[in-house]
Amino acid sequence: MRRLLLLVVVLGGCDLLGTAPEPVPTVTVVEDVFTREVVAEGNLRPVDATQLTAPRDARGAMKIAWVIADGAAVEEGELVVRFDDTDAEKQRLDGEADLESAQKALEKERLQSQQAIRQRERTADLAGEELKTTEQFQSKDVEIYSRNQIAKSRIDSELAKARLSHADTSRTIEERLSRSKLELLQLAVDKAQLDIDRAEKMLEQLEVRAPHAGVVVLKQGRRGGVSTVGDTVWPGHRLAELPQLDQLEAEVYVLEADAAGLAEALPAVVGLDARPGVTFEATISKVDKLAKPRQRGVPLQYFEVILDLATVDPELMKPGQRVTSTLSLGGEDALILPRQAIFERDGETIAWRKNGEEFEPAPLTLGVSSPGRVTVKEGLAAGDVVAVRDPTRTISGSDEDSGTAGSGLGSP
Repeated sequence: MRRLLLLVVVLGGCDLLGTAPEPVPTVTVVEDVFTREVVAEGNLRPVDATQLTAPRDARGAMKIAWVIADGAAVEEGELVVRFDDTDAEKQRLDGEADLESAQKALEKERLQSQQAIRQRERTADLAGEELKTTEQFQSKDVEIYSRNQIAKSRIDSELAKARLSHADTSRTIEERLSRSKLELLQLAVDKAQLDIDRAEKMLEQLEVRAPHAGVVVLKQGRRGGVSTVGDTVWPGHRLAELPQLDQLEAEVYVLEADAAGLAEALPAVVGLDARPGVTFEATISKVDKLAKPRQRGVPLQYFEVILDLATVDPELMKPGQRVTSTLSLGGEDALILPRQAIFERDGETIAWRKNGEEFEPAPLTLGVSSPGRVTVKEGLAAGDVVAVRDPTRTISGSDEDSGTAGSGLGSP
């Protein structure tokens, strides 16, 4: 069992005429288990929650047109956030206009291509007929035709073959060219349809609905406020969350100067600011490695601490509620003094140690402290008796020896 701090108050005799010396209250230095309590404030937060975000595949920033109240209870499928549809509707109309124009251009090109190909086919047919006629009536008999007639007939036949070859090549090129033009126009049609599909999908996603029943907790942005009507958010921005109300934890902040001995698994007590007197047992589950400021421009730094609650009452406890926790830190054996026994003398921290009937100053090296108690690393030993009032001062406050007067750290 822990030993209690033993205060031994020495009361001297005093006669009615005031001739006896004023008594000096004292305390005996003891070694005890020092447990320090630190008060930290924060909020309740869900252990697990469903995140609601702005559409991730949106093409740009979106403006909030309507948002549900923070802390509102919702059913599955109920509307939580609706975005302005002006841009998405414009994209859909532009896509429909582009699609109509691309389809007409495609149909026109298809008709022109068919006409050009038929023209090339007629030219090839004529060249074939010409070659056939030329070969049929070609002058070849040397006994009937002269040498010039035979040569001219041969040249006409070669020319007809060349014309047929040219006509066939032109038809092939025309078909390929027509196919390329049609493919390009089809790409324009597909692009316009893709824009329409994307705009329609965007219109469907402009309404963020609750995937399950719960309480909506709007997320705070970098500037501290929650999203509201008129705010512009980017794709993927976290808007709100639907927490599991039966799984909550406390997120509190411990001032850097009070964080000595802060560690996981230490006990704590969490109280609800909205319910004075209602407390819940908790355990420290996580401590940030580095202290950070909580507000921009404020130099004070805090350690973020997560507390696991032993029990959760969904009727009383809601995400975001303000809580005040008391963390029990320390737990090591140490020499302990009340703060009233610590004094400042000539810029040095001392205690007035009793030596016989007199008191002498003992320089001290202090350790961690609490609002009422201080641990001593060096300067005293267990069993020493020290004054809890400056013995060089009278009760009325006048100095018996102005050269050795000091001030108690515990004095108001």
